[in-house]
Amino acid sequence: MKEIRIGVIGTGRITDRFYEESSAVEGAAVFAVYNPRLYSAKKYAEAHKIGYAADSIEAFFEAVDAVYIASPHENHFEYIMKSLCAGKHVLCEKPLALTEKEAAEVFEAAKEKNLVLMEAVKTAYTPGFAKVLSLIQEGVIGKVYDVEACFTKITPSNTREVWSEAGGSFTELGSYSLLPIVKTLGTQNRDSKVLRIQAASGVDSYTKMIFDYDGGMATAKTGIGVKSEGELLISGSEGYIQIRSPWWAPRHIEVRHENPGKIEAYDCEFEGTGLRYEIREFIDRINGSKKVSLTGQESIWMAKQIENAFQRFSPEPPVKPKIWAHRGCSFKYPENTLAAFEAAAALPGITGIELDIQLSSDGEIVVIHDEMVDRTTNATGYVKDYTAKELNELGIPSMSQVLELLEPYCMKEGLLINIELKNSRIRYEGMEEKILNLVDSYYLDDYIIYSSFLAESMGLLKTLNPTVKTGILGRDIHECLMKMEKNHADAIHPGNMGMDINSYFVEELQAAGIPVRVWNVEEPFYGQDRPFKDTELCKYTIFGATDIFTNVPEKYL
Repeated sequence: MKEIRIGVIGTGRITDRFYEESSAVEGAAVFAVYNPRLYSAKKYAEAHKIGYAADSIEAFFEAVDAVYIASPHENHFEYIMKSLCAGKHVLCEKPLALTEKEAAEVFEAAKEKNLVLMEAVKTAYTPGFAKVLSLIQEGVIGKVYDVEACFTKITPSNTREVWSEAGGSFTELGSYSLLPIVKTLGTQNRDSKVLRIQAASGVDSYTKMIFDYDGGMATAKTGIGVKSEGELLISGSEGYIQIRSPWWAPRHIEVRHENPGKIEAYDCEFEGTGLRYEIREFIDRINGSKKVSLTGQESIWMAKQIENAFQRFSPEPPVKPKIWAHRGCSFKYPENTLAAFEAAAALPGITGIELDIQLSSDGEIVVIHDEMVDRTTNATGYVKDYTAKELNELGIPSMSQVLELLEPYCMKEGLLINIELKNSRIRYEGMEEKILNLVDSYYLDDYIIYSSFLAESMGLLKTLNPTVKTGILGRDIHECLMKMEKNHADAIHPGNMGMDINSYFVEELQAAGIPVRVWNVEEPFYGQDRPFKDTELCKYTIFGATDIFTNVPEKYL
């Protein structure tokens, strides 16, 4: 078998799996990687020990025999055409194209140039899916009348699926749910109907597409903001085939009949993450094999359905969120230090400063994020095992020093301070009472908001002093809301990846007037050696965020 030198276009999440899976396929060798941003190409090449990284598409083509395209969906058509024009075989991630016209055009170009063009819907090439089709052909469930396929996943709110111009649940997952429909009932449906739930970002959060065939019907469901049972059900006149979630990685198939005691079960091979099966067929077809698990006409039909289902709305222009300095100006100065706090307090337009507190071995409140000192000092060990004086010598300030520094900014400029109690891993007994007393001694009660991942701690603060303002920290906005109600908190502080993307929910959240202070995990932390990633933080206000905790307040202000 001739070894095929494959070049990878794009360096997204799935390309890591592609590289790993290709090593299991005889005749496949990932030889080069292309990204218009050379830094990303080199980083990927170094991580996978690939010899060639390029930001020139022409030079990239000269180094390879075939390409695997895993760029953003909206770039697929352009890269396929460029690759075919350069005489390269193409394996393109799903969806291969976003319109019927584009799909038809690329398959026609591949035919004219006698090149292999395949859509990388991995399920199509697996032994389990081949077994499903053979069972149908053998007539084990009689005539097929209905196909139901569902693929959903809850997608973090900072991802391409939520924000891309070609984002949304059906664009992202529709190819999977359409696959068993087109392979079973064909491409000649009479009609189709699309039902959708809209995400606040303008894409579809949950979509149901219903197909009407002559003597049959089908339903394809996808979701990135709504979760449902991800099963495949193929119903016939003499029984049905069922694959439970994740059916798109088919390992176990059941055939059931009118008699509930009659069940035929089949266990099928599924190695790795499944990409090896599509890579194997790609290499076989380049080397002359006639096997075609997914035809060009079927891919064109799927592109047509994705085009029919796609509808992007323009969300309301985002309002500017209030900006908080997360651990001070923590990209410019060491985090949670007096220098970082002073720089943040002096920023025009700053709403507040977020910081973290723990207790020293002698019961003093100190300002540091980690339970251990290893990351931010040249010492080792737990914060709780050091005295306040020893921690101060390591550059860790006391809360008294911080309040002394920030008190003038609070009184004159209205600066707010969010004090996060780091007590979810180490339960510092008496911390709540200590911090309330300390703040009260500086007469700063009106300028303080308390927060913690330990919701019960916020409930205790409210018991000690019902007038204090508290916020519930959590990864997920729904978790925060549930704990907020139970502990009588005033606000929620979810991570940016845990926002609910559905427009209906956002409307309810905004109507409730709850402060939603989002901590942003996309930005670099102090000391990391990588280019700064400029993120549009205003977009989170579309999901209901009112405030943002950022490591670079000086930039976003």
